[in-house]
Amino acid sequence: MLSKFLGGLKRSIEADDEPERRIRALPATSEVKRLSLELQSHNGSLLSTQNPIARGINAVASIAYNQLGSTYTAPVTAESGSNVHLGNVTNIYNGGCAHDLSTEDEEDEKTLRDWAHKLQHEHMLRRHHELHNVAVAAGTCQWLFETQEFADWDTAAVQDDVLPTLVLEGKPGSGKSILVKTAFQRSLAGDALEKQLTLGFFFNARDVVPLGRSSQGFFRSILSQLLEKLQPTSEVVDIVKQLRSPRDGEWDVHMLKHTVTQLLNCTRGQRTVLFLDALNECRNDEDDPDAIDILDFINGLSDTGTNLRVCISTRSTVDFGANLLSTSVVDVKQHNEADIRRYLDEQLKRVRLRPEFRQKLTTVLCRRAANMFLWVRLVVIRIKMRARASEREILQEVEATPTKLHDLFGTLLDNAARKRCDESLALFHLTQVAVRPLTLSELRSALGRLSSSGKLDGMHRASELPAFADSDSLQEAISEELERLRVDEELQFADRIHALSGGLLEVSSSPTSPVRHEKPNPGHRNVVQFIHQSVREFLRDGGLGTLDPALASAPEARSHLCAAKLCMEIVDTHEASQVARSDEADLPPELAFLAYASQFWTLHARKADAVTDASFEPPTKFTWCSDQSELVFKLSDKFHNTAFYTSKDDIPNRGHLRCCFDGGQCDAGSDVRDCRESLLVLLATEGCAALLRKHARACSRGVGCHGNRHVLDRAFFFAVHRGWRKAAGVVWDLAEQQQGIEMNVDMLHLEEYTPLYIACFRGKTELVEMLLGLGADPLVESEMGYELPLLAAVAQGYLGVVRMLVDRASNKEELLTRRNSVGWTVLHEAAEAGHVLVLEELLKILKACGLGRLVLEKSADDETAMDRAEGMIEDFREGCGPLSPVRLKSFQRIVDRLGELKSAIG
Repeated sequence: MLSKFLGGLKRSIEADDEPERRIRALPATSEVKRLSLELQSHNGSLLSTQNPIARGINAVASIAYNQLGSTYTAPVTAESGSNVHLGNVTNIYNGGCAHDLSTEDEEDEKTLRDWAHKLQHEHMLRRHHELHNVAVAAGTCQWLFETQEFADWDTAAVQDDVLPTLVLEGKPGSGKSILVKTAFQRSLAGDALEKQLTLGFFFNARDVVPLGRSSQGFFRSILSQLLEKLQPTSEVVDIVKQLRSPRDGEWDVHMLKHTVTQLLNCTRGQRTVLFLDALNECRNDEDDPDAIDILDFINGLSDTGTNLRVCISTRSTVDFGANLLSTSVVDVKQHNEADIRRYLDEQLKRVRLRPEFRQKLTTVLCRRAANMFLWVRLVVIRIKMRARASEREILQEVEATPTKLHDLFGTLLDNAARKRCDESLALFHLTQVAVRPLTLSELRSALGRLSSSGKLDGMHRASELPAFADSDSLQEAISEELERLRVDEELQFADRIHALSGGLLEVSSSPTSPVRHEKPNPGHRNVVQFIHQSVREFLRDGGLGTLDPALASAPEARSHLCAAKLCMEIVDTHEASQVARSDEADLPPELAFLAYASQFWTLHARKADAVTDASFEPPTKFTWCSDQSELVFKLSDKFHNTAFYTSKDDIPNRGHLRCCFDGGQCDAGSDVRDCRESLLVLLATEGCAALLRKHARACSRGVGCHGNRHVLDRAFFFAVHRGWRKAAGVVWDLAEQQQGIEMNVDMLHLEEYTPLYIACFRGKTELVEMLLGLGADPLVESEMGYELPLLAAVAQGYLGVVRMLVDRASNKEELLTRRNSVGWTVLHEAAEAGHVLVLEELLKILKACGLGRLVLEKSADDETAMDRAEGMIEDFREGCGPLSPVRLKSFQRIVDRLGELKSAIG
């Protein structure tokens, strides 16, 4: 198609004295934009750029219900408080309201708007955006509003301190999320008429970024929605002014809860409706269930007089026990058969079938579906792929299809991978463990590494223009045509994704591009993800073992190994080296995966440690320190950001990674040659223990790498600093056993702290145990913070670390009575931090050691520990910031415990 277009264009140029006239036949850019805007308006798009005034979450559903108002696109930046900065734009509803505001009113409204923006993150609406784009047959979900359970919930009042709570219960894939989305939009449409507030959060199990599925993401989202909806009264503004910006991107959840409670109290009994979808998928940063915290918060709102009702969807109410105080429960599978029939009627009309057979097939599918929407959807996909099969063959296939979802997933995997097993496996591996959703462009680039040519057929570069196209207008026209062809190829590749995955993966539109370094195109906004969270769970449980028995064990680690290999292969290319040396940030299509690979290859390599054996040979760029390895640093720096890490521990601190002798940051000797960076330090910093061993065996730099005391000191410290015990152990063994270099375990690094101090400060119990075993002295002081390792552990609330330091101490009395430079004891630190369990453990230890007198000891400011705890209570009560009642009770308990000990010793 490309050659045909270029050939025709060349002939036109050669035959025509006015080539520009030919170009005019192409649609002008302005005309395309005009038509696009008309189309958006017709389809109810939310991408209008009119009237840039931010007001509310109604952007999601407003146009669908013909409400007045417009939206605007505004960047949400890292400076605005989001620790998941996508370089994105957020659509915000105006609401069609115009007010004559005084200067003071405008300032108050701006205060609310600014804080709403700070709290926003792209993942706040991501799941709802996905659901909003799901096409459903007319009449779907309307049965919910006709049930007695819904009617009772909709009209109920708060009684006996129990909020009206409607629970939609059903197995994975039964259609709960679509129900909640429909009810949420219906409620939004009635906000103005009913004078109510509608709030919502859709937990996104398919999203690897924590804010889409964590309690912090929930509270940030709800608070942001409230700030967009409430009027800027003096009471509301005073509450908002108590908010504090996050530290290191992490918002104080206690503060968020307290502020939400205060703002709901400002509604003066106004009807408020809260929708929570997929509550069972709520996870914290460590991927542990976190829903109980949200339920406790909601239940506590019943004491405030808030006129709140809650609608929750979950797999099972049993998971939450008495924490979920539901007043009405709807079992989705008892009601959704009519919706499934509607879906089948609409989908099977698109397949050439006799009406009589279509009706028969619908009946068979409904019988075998057992009210599982996801099962029906997957089977319909298979029927469409076999559209030319006979009626008998279609029925046989439907009857032979497993009715259990996991069995069906296995069958689909097996069928999809028969012809292109390597590509299918790589596709599933990458999607399963990707740090963020991968775009079509990135996956196309990554899978292209599997072919001998290094890129897929038909992949073009818009910059590769023919020599005869020497005029600017011609180059622009050809570039536009190449871009159009590229879009066509992206759509073809989407079909290929579908075929390679057997329908278990889908391409969905993201409201913003997750790729920060490339020019916008559809391939950057179309992300590839599992059709349902249950597919990810199936693979996590070893589902890929149906394709390769070796993948049945440690499936996650093996997926990470595959991802690490693909990342390193593209970083190792000549084209990647050119990008590293260039100032250009945009990537050609065949290198679209490079930005992801440069940023995350170490993360995947670390998480593949358990299965990285001798059979894996990394490219020499990663095993030899050379000028080429310097390009790895350059690429890492070029595409580095902290936007998409799934855990706080994964976020690298590269501020001190590079040795900066001239800047005074380096703790090396006077020989500046010692300061040349080694890949060994990078691998240790990122915790890649297996690659560390391989690098130490292969690197020929010797005294410039694994034979250099300074390099080893830095590698060991940064492994400890990041919390990687295995990597720290590898470096220590490498130095002491293989190189004969004696390491100083108590060495101050970055002129501030020892390895033991930072391990205690970060609560890394295994590392503390290792360092103590290596002879680390807990009495060596650091030059920052709490100064002593024990004080750091006490202040941060790490009970296990406190116990280990005391248990392993050769002189417990000296450890427990050691003060910092301002005269604080361990009890002073515990009293200010408010960690009750830590304080109680310390009191027990002090009594056992005969050191109870420490409760009477005063600091340089003439304060006892009890004085400090009482001071904390007084400070917070005087308005130092929102503090939950639970934390106030903690400080009161500390005062009580210290008082008991004080009385006991007279």
